[in-house]
Amino acid sequence: MSVSMEKQQKFLEKVADFLLKDSSLNFQETVVVFPNHRSSVFLKKYLQQKSDHNLWLPEMMTIDDLMVELSELTVINPLLVDLELYKVHQNIALSEARSIDDFLGWSTLMVNDFSDVDYYLADAGKLFSDLTDIKALEKWNLGIEPLTLIQKNYLEFFRSLGEYYTQLNNNLLSGKKAYKAMAYRFLAENIEEKISLGLNWKRFVFVGINALTPSEITVVKKLSEMYHVDYLIDADRFYFYNEKGNPSHEASEFLKKALSNLKIDTPQWIEDNLLSGEKDIEVKGVPKQMGQVHFAGRKLYEWITEKSDNLQNTAVVLADESLLMPLLSSVPVQIAGKPVPYNVTLGYPLTESALYKLIYLWFDLLINQQTSEGKFQVKKLIIFIKNPVLQIVSSEVSGVIEDELRSINSTFIDADTLLQLISKHEKSEHLILFFQSDFKAKNVFDILIGVMQKLQESIEDDQKLLRNQLMLTFSILKNLSVVLYESISELGLQALKKIILREMQKQKVNLKGEPLSGIQVMGLLETRNLDFENLIILSANEGILPRTGFQDSFIPFDLKRSYRLPLPNNKSAVYSYHVFRLLQRARNIVFVYNTEPDKLGGGEPSRFILQLEHELAKVNPKINFSKGIIPLNLDHSILASEITIERNQDVKEKLNYLAQTGISPSAINSFINCPLQFYLSYVLRVKIPDQPETAVESDTFGSVIHGVLQGIYKQFLGQNINPEILKEERKNIETYLNEQFLKYYGQSELKSGKNKLIYRVALEYLLRYLDSEIRNVQNRKLLGVEVDVSHQLQLGSKVIRFKGKIDRIDQFNNTIQIIDYKTGRVDPKDVNIKSMDEIFTDVKFSKALQVSCYAWLYNKKYPSENDLQSGLISLRSSKSEVFNVSFGEPNIKSWVQQFEEAIYQLLNLIFEDEKPFMQTHDDTHCRYCDFKNICNR
Repeated sequence: MSVSMEKQQKFLEKVADFLLKDSSLNFQETVVVFPNHRSSVFLKKYLQQKSDHNLWLPEMMTIDDLMVELSELTVINPLLVDLELYKVHQNIALSEARSIDDFLGWSTLMVNDFSDVDYYLADAGKLFSDLTDIKALEKWNLGIEPLTLIQKNYLEFFRSLGEYYTQLNNNLLSGKKAYKAMAYRFLAENIEEKISLGLNWKRFVFVGINALTPSEITVVKKLSEMYHVDYLIDADRFYFYNEKGNPSHEASEFLKKALSNLKIDTPQWIEDNLLSGEKDIEVKGVPKQMGQVHFAGRKLYEWITEKSDNLQNTAVVLADESLLMPLLSSVPVQIAGKPVPYNVTLGYPLTESALYKLIYLWFDLLINQQTSEGKFQVKKLIIFIKNPVLQIVSSEVSGVIEDELRSINSTFIDADTLLQLISKHEKSEHLILFFQSDFKAKNVFDILIGVMQKLQESIEDDQKLLRNQLMLTFSILKNLSVVLYESISELGLQALKKIILREMQKQKVNLKGEPLSGIQVMGLLETRNLDFENLIILSANEGILPRTGFQDSFIPFDLKRSYRLPLPNNKSAVYSYHVFRLLQRARNIVFVYNTEPDKLGGGEPSRFILQLEHELAKVNPKINFSKGIIPLNLDHSILASEITIERNQDVKEKLNYLAQTGISPSAINSFINCPLQFYLSYVLRVKIPDQPETAVESDTFGSVIHGVLQGIYKQFLGQNINPEILKEERKNIETYLNEQFLKYYGQSELKSGKNKLIYRVALEYLLRYLDSEIRNVQNRKLLGVEVDVSHQLQLGSKVIRFKGKIDRIDQFNNTIQIIDYKTGRVDPKDVNIKSMDEIFTDVKFSKALQVSCYAWLYNKKYPSENDLQSGLISLRSSKSEVFNVSFGEPNIKSWVQQFEEAIYQLLNLIFEDEKPFMQTHDDTHCRYCDFKNICNR
């Protein structure tokens, strides 16, 4: 319910009144300093509204701009700082210097630590000396054993950090250049000299700046001694004053420090809005991200209907900015025939765009090519060609090229063959651009710039977002080509990839809107100094609001605390101020949080919500506080939608096609698991888009293992498996494993990180399995490896083809054994079947059903009186034993007959029954389903 309350003056309106009423204020000699640029737009509006005559506005800038301008140093691109630091590294490490590709992986971390040292005016020499001592103590071994080479290099690096800092500063200062924090420190240490030379302004008005670093405090303090300085704050008595002996609220932590250091006893202004103002605060827990944005859309519809003349006083604040695009697709754009105006200040991050992924994939292809004898991996090429950007400009030819790549039946393709394959097609010029040159760093830059230009010429006018992405990326590349002009010859592809993607990660595409009107969609930091009557705050979860986690650093926590460098709890205090300040003048406030746990351990509301409930609402009776959970079955929410696929003529035709092409045990298991999943995968044939594997995935891992075993065992076809030959093959197992992995990855990708661990696991599985086989394989005849089997069934008037591929078929004594390798876990209970119905209804027997289908298909192709077993071998098991499926039915003919009858019943449900395809009611089946986002499970 909307709260009725007289209109309250906004913070920047008060600032405008302050500036206009102070007759001693000469605007031409005044600079107004803000925490962000956005504040100046609103202040100018209020000054214009409140002035009855033309006036010369004071100069306005952010505190960053002021500090840099007063320092008179040129703050250079962070990339240039990294490159300058690399020169220092070469000078210090000499012959032991790392390549620039390696160095750029940790140069940014070094500069971040140097920045903290500078912002907080820490004694750099002493800090880095103490850091060296700490690291030496960590490696101290009381002289028992000499330090290893790795330990010596480790200590030498930390011993050199102070020298890195000093040389970098000296090199930059010699050219009157700096990184931003360095400019801050330089100004703080030389502020008296700067002031003695005279400044452009005589009066400084600092507006709504919550937290000052020691370098900023030093400068502002010195300015206040020599000039007129006003420090206007926006605070509330609730978190600013300690009235009952309790610890003060964390939101006031940095304000109190700033006011104390600046010796301001009576700050302007501390109001009493939170403790005495009327407010309607709702807290809603909603499942998942899409649930949050849909709820926000409905709340906006409600508010717009009630207060259509007050849209500019409404804001949606995204604590998690990745919600931007889902939100924009969920908000009302038109009500009662009138458009709803929005101003989106966040911008669309380039990292979320298909263009970013296209460039990422391309570099991935090029880097893999360097480690694969100059050949491209076909699988990744297909993923690249299917990128939406290329689909937009070359949809007519990309599908044809994709089919041709698949038809070459090879894992790799060389550059010349690839270029010939692409070039023979018309309208393939965009693809040709990517592969027409060698791939040194300079050429890669030229290729990308050329591609950006060509793409801009090719896209339609209505593709505005993509056009803006292309223009922004083109601008980034052109700027980088200038910045890297002298250094580009030193760069490898890995370094160039890091540089380009890092620059793209910093950029956002401007979307739309007028900052002074409409509903504002913004991030939390953009709300600084602004006030809104109606607020929706999304992703109000602990871990997001405030955002938790440690920033990577070479400086240990205790040393940071000792030198008063910023710690994680400092960030929490800053977030606290921004949130509570935003609530001061708001009247209708809705916090929305995700009730579902996520990778951050989410599902919990923010601590700020708990503070509002248990602290603020308890002392302000004018606050109407309510909270609740929005259920999944809420009307108008897609979260509750039941998906039902009726068997119309089109569906029946697709089922007929499936019957002809063949149904597999995997399809049968899919139907048992979820009929809708089966429909999407096998009837509609929806394919999940391939994604580049940054690490070895489980299906690839299984393919590698199967490939190695097939290569070893096929030599025994039609004869007994020879344990002595297996012993010899065991010696070559790493060679075979490398060959299989190289079908999917470059050699370098297996040398480090997660992939190296997975490689070692695969090697261990294979060695352990071969050892088990050598001990137990006597008198086993190998009948087949990777054997295709199929059988046609007559179901009414329909012929259904049933098919499968058997990993291995053995014969020993009078028994045929069908074997399926599993790289995952297999338990005896997975294969112990009490009844035939059980295996066709319970998904926990999916592995047993699969291998039983293979045994039934084999028997249909090769009827025999021999005993028939079907079993699973878990390569993960330390014993690598065979787990045979048990039905408690000793007679093979009886077993086959019962199994076939059950198959007929299941196929009848799939192909003949008129029941629609629906979602499973057991959502535990949805955990690993590719389509769970469609169902919102």
